[in-house]
Amino acid sequence: MIGYLTQQASFAPKIPEGFNYTGVADYVLDRGVAQTLSEPLTDEELETLYLALGNTRKRFMMRQCFYNAQIVAVFHPELRYVEGYARVRE
Repeated sequence: MIGYLTQQASFAPKIPEGFNYTGVADYVLDRGVAQTLSEPLTDEELETLYLALGNTRKRFMMRQCFYNAQIVAVFHPELRYVEGYARVRE
């Protein structure tokens, strides 16, 4: 991932006047924070998730994983939706 982001940042034009970064890749390389992997869900957490999925009042769309996860989180504030890049800082 770091190689990809570095490559993307290298293609960006020089930093425009008044800006700190050339784009998203440059920003993530500078400010990104590695997140630890979570533990497997407990039985209670799985039950909460299954109840939320069953009680969500929207139909899930095929091939729209991020959207579907966001919808579940909107309807069930006890759940938290996160996404992003990962970078390990040396």
